[in-house]
Amino acid sequence: MPVKKVKLKDFDVDFDLIKIVMPDGEGLKVRISEQLLVNQALPADLMSKMAQCASKYARWGVVRGDLLTYSELLNDEYSMFIRRIKSIARSGMDAKATEGKIEEKAILNNVDEYTAKRKKIRQTNSALEKVKRVMKAFEIQSELMRSIKAKINKEEKMFEEENPIITEKKKSTSLSA
Repeated sequence: MPVKKVKLKDFDVDFDLIKIVMPDGEGLKVRISEQLLVNQALPADLMSKMAQCASKYARWGVVRGDLLTYSELLNDEYSMFIRRIKSIARSGMDAKATEGKIEEKAILNNVDEYTAKRKKIRQTNSALEKVKRVMKAFEIQSELMRSIKAKINKEEKMFEEENPIITEKKKSTSLSA
């Protein structure tokens, strides 16, 4: 019986693969594990990942800012909608009706519009949480890169201290140049 190889694409891990549907219908997709991969043996790869991390974090910060603005607009629109439908419902009820009864009647009279607005707000908040997760992954990656770079620098210094002949040659060549 042949052994089937397990591949990353066979799994749809919610935390790793993040799909964000923007308000304009555009979809953003990012796989966190791919963003965090780095070859520690290659300092050039390490440095390029450090440089990419800052730009990606900034780009996702812009997306987050846009989503926050959109979320605030949706919440303002929702509160105005609730006030409007409550006002209409209040005019059709007697003066002794409680606030809860007025709100219940208002929502029941406008169920479709109410659920559509709540759904948009939930989707936007969900997208915001996903963007925050992506940004947190880039923060973690940045810290990881810094600590790896510091470890490499420390090992290089220790190697130079163990081999003073090499450092003397470096000093003598730098003086002659």
